[in-house]
Amino acid sequence: MEHTNEFLHNLIQLSLRSKDTEIGCEECEAELDQYVDLLLAGEDPAQVMPALEQHLSVCSCCHSEYEALLVAVIAAAEGE
Repeated sequence: MEHTNEFLHNLIQLSLRSKDTEIGCEECEAELDQYVDLLLAGEDPAQVMPALEQHLSVCSCCHSEYEALLVAVIAAAEGE
């Protein structure tokens, strides 16, 4: 029963963070490189791409993809 309550709590929390306009995983993945480029250029990607930022805050799969891409881009830049 405790796991069910935790699941319901998490589900409610995610629904409260949802917005009127949201993007899906496919669109997020298509724009992720631009998001990382903005971040590395010193800009605030959350301000420029709020829908993508919101998606990353609720989708653990896309957030993991973002983190992996960021690490790869930084490693590649350091190797140059």
